[in-house]
Amino acid sequence: FTVNKDGLNISDFKLIQSEGLLKAEGIISSDRSLDINFQASQLDLANLIASLAIDEEIKGIMDINGFCIGTLEQPIISIIAKIKEGYFREFHYENLHSELIWSSLTNQIEIKELAIDLEEKYQITARGNIPAEGFIFPKKEELELASTYSGIPLDFQINMEKADLNLLKVFWKDTFSEITGTLGLKLSFSGTADHPVVNGKIDIYHGQVQFNELPVQIEEINDSIRIINNRVTMPSISFRAYQNRFILSGEFELIHFLPDNLSFIIKNEDKRIIYQDILDSEVDLELVIKNSILSPKISGRVLLSNGILNVNNLLKMREDMYLSLSPSLPNSNSLEQLEVNIELLEPFKLKMSNAEIEIGGKIILNGSLAAPTPEGTLSLKKGYFIYFDKRFSVLDGLVTINGINPEDIELNARANTHVQGVD
Repeated sequence: FTVNKDGLNISDFKLIQSEGLLKAEGIISSDRSLDINFQASQLDLANLIASLAIDEEIKGIMDINGFCIGTLEQPIISIIAKIKEGYFREFHYENLHSELIWSSLTNQIEIKELAIDLEEKYQITARGNIPAEGFIFPKKEELELASTYSGIPLDFQINMEKADLNLLKVFWKDTFSEITGTLGLKLSFSGTADHPVVNGKIDIYHGQVQFNELPVQIEEINDSIRIINNRVTMPSISFRAYQNRFILSGEFELIHFLPDNLSFIIKNEDKRIIYQDILDSEVDLELVIKNSILSPKISGRVLLSNGILNVNNLLKMREDMYLSLSPSLPNSNSLEQLEVNIELLEPFKLKMSNAEIEIGGKIILNGSLAAPTPEGTLSLKKGYFIYFDKRFSVLDGLVTINGINPEDIELNARANTHVQGVD
């Protein structure tokens, strides 16, 4: 470094660390203007990420060329970065090439070019302008200053051609147990940083998805998802839950890139529902999901007929779920709302270890998935139960339900039995 009347001259500056080599030269003029060129070679991303205490698996050797102009108060930085080969989480990528320009005056990043080759023949390309709030203001107190830039206009495009659907694991690495298929997308982002607007299309080919925490499998998808001014229209998607096939269709709105204003319909495709060894019945099901993804409202109707509900197995499952979930859900603060009408049509049977009774009637299921509250009245038609080794035939009766606990259920019934040949 040398200092003279013109300012601070930087000549052949080198910083050698385990992460790589940084070189810089240029001048910081006496009028505080900048004209500095810099290069970083053989920058080890794994060591760099570890030194920053970031818990991510990123590998690769990066070379950077750039310059800084403008003033100390309002610098403009241009960077060209290249990575020949690397890994991010489970993904191998090659030939990353990016050219970025950041202006402190607008706090925008102009992506002049971004190209990445993924897993042999798949490529992602992007270009445009995005706000740099999350990159330039990492501290909480500085993030509040970033509200100044909320009106920054967006102009950004991203394209993929037949990329592996496994790419979703980059963003949600613990969500999926298995993903197959490819996707192509063309998305454009406009509006402002505070009110982004997304348009485009996502094409899915031979897509199949299984989830880690849910017994749900999405069957093969060969269709397109269209996005017009943040409104996302979903095609009909077939999926399996346990042994049952359902169809989901509908739309939602993207607000700050998160799903909101949901409008989904779920129907049973096979007109039959089987749930473990608890329920086996014909069904006519239509559920509607509304509101936001964080507090959805689930409503609709379920008509059950020609079926059997095993009450003993249902109570055992409820007890097992309570024991496993109660420590983590002590207050049952689920945000979803239930309003589902369930109708039992004749013939429908309740089966217990000591009884089998045909029933009919209506139940409204309110509350939440974690704490459902059934209310309704069921009619006892015919059947039997065994009490003290005696078999009683049910003549008629009513079951009034005001909750899920045994004390919330009131039974009034008439039955008869044979005692020494007398009814």
